[in-house]
Amino acid sequence: MDEREIAASGAAYKARVTNLYSFLVDEFGFEPPIDAGGQYRHALAYTHRGQNLALLVASAFHPVDYGFEITLYPADGPWHGDCADLIFHTLKEQQDRDLQFLDQGASALRATLAARLAAHGSYKPLPPSGAA
Repeated sequence: MDEREIAASGAAYKARVTNLYSFLVDEFGFEPPIDAGGQYRHALAYTHRGQNLALLVASAFHPVDYGFEITLYPADGPWHGDCADLIFHTLKEQQDRDLQFLDQGASALRATLAARLAAHGSYKPLPPSGAA
């Protein structure tokens, strides 16, 4: 993938995510997204300061090709390891060119946030199983 293709796919990805995931801002009170991408990853990050929550909607495509993932973290860090809560994932090889996996991820995320809010009064990641 050359630089023009990366830029074009990044623009399409970010526009689609911003549109599909607008419910995060409108319904769940997250701040508008910021670009958290890099040379080999398209990503948008959302934060909810009142919940101390950060959400990353990312698609890594080169050189490791991890694919697409939606992950929740504590906003004050760390953004890795046991603190991460993977909500949805699609391997690069399973992604479709029309980006339908983004729709599936949005549905999974909306359902997860709504269920957690109803059950716990919070969107925060659940503690690892076995944790007190």
